[in-house]
Amino acid sequence: MGARLLDGEEAYSLAMLIQEESEKLAGNCRPGVRTDIDHESIEKARSAIYPVTSPPMCRPSAWRAFFTQEQQDFYRVKKTLRDKLIFAEQDVVKDPPFSKLDLISCRNMLIYMERSCKSG
Repeated sequence: MGARLLDGEEAYSLAMLIQEESEKLAGNCRPGVRTDIDHESIEKARSAIYPVTSPPMCRPSAWRAFFTQEQQDFYRVKKTLRDKLIFAEQDVVKDPPFSKLDLISCRNMLIYMERSCKSG
């Protein structure tokens, strides 16, 4: 399987792309929802703090638009982008997924399923 993304990285990356396209179309995108079964992953994603040693894979213009240097060793997703996402704990096996969604990305779910298959 591919490289493991940091907690929330996929959600913020998608939010950046949607925000940029929404601005081009003079639209206003609604908040996205990012769910995960793991409480710790959700809390890390909500913090939106990432180490400088793992810079985001985005264009320099996106870096300036969506990130701030918090401390020498960390950067943070700007509040304007963080406010577009809602993070929630959810087990899609036990709970039905949210409805009326325009986009669903299941990368993390596939990671959990792979772990389950290997251990079972």
